[in-house]
Amino acid sequence: MVQAARPGNERLLRASLYWHDRLKSAGVPIAPILHADLGRHVFSHPYVILERLAGSDLEKRYPELSRSAKLALAAKMVEIQCATASLPTRRGFGHAFSYEEPGPHRSWSAVIQAEIERLRTRIHSASILRPEDVDRLERATAALDGAFSSIQACALLDDATSKNVIVDPSGALTGIVDVDSLCSGDSLFPLALTRAAFAKLGYDAEYTNAWKGQLQSGERSRACLHFHTALFSAVILREHGLRFNQPVAATVDHQGADRLKRLFDGQLRSCA
Repeated sequence: MVQAARPGNERLLRASLYWHDRLKSAGVPIAPILHADLGRHVFSHPYVILERLAGSDLEKRYPELSRSAKLALAAKMVEIQCATASLPTRRGFGHAFSYEEPGPHRSWSAVIQAEIERLRTRIHSASILRPEDVDRLERATAALDGAFSSIQACALLDDATSKNVIVDPSGALTGIVDVDSLCSGDSLFPLALTRAAFAKLGYDAEYTNAWKGQLQSGERSRACLHFHTALFSAVILREHGLRFNQPVAATVDHQGADRLKRLFDGQLRSCA
């Protein structure tokens, strides 16, 4: 698998090499790097060649998996996130490309507020997400300020969710891909995103419930998980029908949107 940098995005490739070595040393099963050329010695763009892992993204394999495979995979994901959290603590919260660069936010509350503002500013005429939904999210943060303030800046793989987790047909994990930055903050973030992504797809909750069940979570953690799941439900709803880098807008999955709306409402009520 080849990753090439577009003009101005060379930093992402450098960061992927930087975090690759550190994650590998922590025991995270990350795709091996076969060759890297960031200096444009061969081609006009920097590139990295990664070993192609056997299997597919979790969301493509999940409907085929047995219950035992789902439970084993959840245990493995908890293990991987714990290994990531063992990396040295970085200054600040949010994403960064190296230890030399502090996280862009001074608190987890600031990370959440930035996500909410991003939602608000990117709502467009075709969005399923409405401004009043974002208002509800913002009001919910007030009750969780104490919970957010207790969150430490631990390292986490926030994008190892329904995608970037590569599993073979049996459900065995073969590795993690696409790590070009590392997030510091609430370790529940990737679980929350996985819950929202699975809801959109109509998948059962055996895997995410098993993941949640292996975490030591008090009342504050449960409230944070509900809120973060609602937040990611809103993020995915906002993305419905957007073109991104495609020539035409994606077809809106109305059933998936309805499931996300129900999840959004239910999780907001649960975190109150």
